[in-house]
Amino acid sequence: MQVKYDRWYLKEILDLKQIKKLFKYFSIITNLDVALFDFAGHEILAVRKENSVCHSAKNGAKCREYISSGSLRSSELGEPYICACACGLIMCFSPIMYKEQLIGSIACGPAVLWDADEVAMKEFLEKTKDMKIHVDIQKLFRSITSCTCTNMTGSAQILFIIVNSLT
Repeated sequence: MQVKYDRWYLKEILDLKQIKKLFKYFSIITNLDVALFDFAGHEILAVRKENSVCHSAKNGAKCREYISSGSLRSSELGEPYICACACGLIMCFSPIMYKEQLIGSIACGPAVLWDADEVAMKEFLEKTKDMKIHVDIQKLFRSITSCTCTNMTGSAQILFIIVNSLT
C-alpha cells in the first residue's frame, strides 16, 4: 500500500529554519532563487531576489504543473532535472524522497542559459502573457540571472547532494 504524504509532512521531517538559512546562502552564491515545494508543486518556503519572476507569477496553476512535473521527473531519474519552466526559463529540480516516495522538491532558478536578446524577450512575453504578472515584464526579464550550463549543472548537483543529506 502506498501512503500519500501531505504538504505538512515536509515541515515535520525538515528543519525549515535551517533550510531557509541554507537557501539564503545558496541564493547569495548562485544569484538564483531557490524554493521548497510539496509534491503537488505548492510553495512551502522560498528565498527569492527582489525582482523575481517566480515571486511575480505567485506560484500559479501553470507554474505548479511544471514544478510538479519537473519534481516527478527528477525522482524518476534519481538525479537533478534541469528543464524549461512555464515561462520558458531554465529551472532545476531535486527530489525530496521519503520511504521511496516523492514528497516534495527543491528548485533553483529561473535562469537564462543564452543571450537575453530581443528574441528571448519576445518568447518570454509570449509565455507569460496569461500568467497575471502585474509588474513591468521587460524590467522583470532583464533581472533574470544569466549563467552557463556548467554553473546551472553545478548548482543543481549541490542542491541534490544537500537534499539527499537532509533526508
